[in-house]
Amino acid sequence: YNSMFGVNEFAEEATFRLQAKLEFAGDQKLDFRTMRTAVTNSPAPTPLLVAGSLASRVQKVFTNARETPNMERVEAVIDLLPERRAATIEQVWLERRRLRPGETLRGKVIVQPYRGSPLERDFDLAIPAGAPKGRLTLMVSEAAVLNQRRERAAQRSRAMSVPETVSLLNQELSNDQIYIALLNRTPTAHLDGNALPNVPLTALNVMRPAAQGRLALELQSPVAETSLAMDAVVSGTQSVSVTLE
Repeated sequence: YNSMFGVNEFAEEATFRLQAKLEFAGDQKLDFRTMRTAVTNSPAPTPLLVAGSLASRVQKVFTNARETPNMERVEAVIDLLPERRAATIEQVWLERRRLRPGETLRGKVIVQPYRGSPLERDFDLAIPAGAPKGRLTLMVSEAAVLNQRRERAAQRSRAMSVPETVSLLNQELSNDQIYIALLNRTPTAHLDGNALPNVPLTALNVMRPAAQGRLALELQSPVAETSLAMDAVVSGTQSVSVTLE
């Protein structure tokens, strides 16, 4: 933190890009990247947010209750970008809202950068031929909303091993992307760092006793997913209804 803050006198108008690799004994590797820029009314300076994103992941591994982690190597690369790179998801436009399984859903995401005119990003989302028919939800979102389900799973799975903890952290999504998911109204189960989509209710009834409180549920499952790279800190969420006939 001191190094980053000392070399940049204008940190509040800059963006930090962090790419880090952590290696633990047993060939366990944790890779992640994140971007941080000034947040309005935030008391924390941007360099502290960058340092905190690395420290929080290390803390989650070292607070493991089952075994003592052995960290062997840390590699971190920090890029300083001389502008505030932030983008807010403002609107979603779809070419069609009624489709058939096997077709491609096409649309645009309109984002508002920190300064300047709104930007449009096109996307194509291939719908599987076996997708369930009916009313589904297209969610266009920042990473933080989607990462919440993994956080809930981590809170339930208090007895995870180091490999399970690293696996869960590797599933976290980066905040410099727009994530697009077509969601069905069937539950996804999270157990010991693993996501199990489209779990039947009968199977959940069997899993609950064996999970001993470590099972976290999400009331939707992804049918199709894609993402758009932004090279900016993305925020915001928009949802649109889509019907498969």
